[in-house]
Amino acid sequence: MRGQIENINEKITFSYADGEYELRSHPYEPCLYIFKDDEMIKILHNAFDVYDLPSIFEAGETVRAINGKDFDEETFCSVLIAAINDTHYEMDWPFAAELVKNETV
Repeated sequence: MRGQIENINEKITFSYADGEYELRSHPYEPCLYIFKDDEMIKILHNAFDVYDLPSIFEAGETVRAINGKDFDEETFCSVLIAAINDTHYEMDWPFAAELVKNETV
């Protein structure tokens, strides 16, 4: 697996080889905010409310993006990695998901 989403002490974390990130969200749009060492490093628009993600993925279920595509935990984590590694500070979820398709890894 390329990463893992967990609820640790009421914080939603994303861990992979590069380190640990905190995920936060704003339900109105919704936006997904990625933090590293308490500093916001990325904003993903049209994303997900992160607080339900650990239980969804633990149950083996998927989440559906605004563009109608379903994401399991592994694919979701791949999108987060692509967004973290991209030079854009802000992007929407479908754009971040397209970055995965363009990876040469």
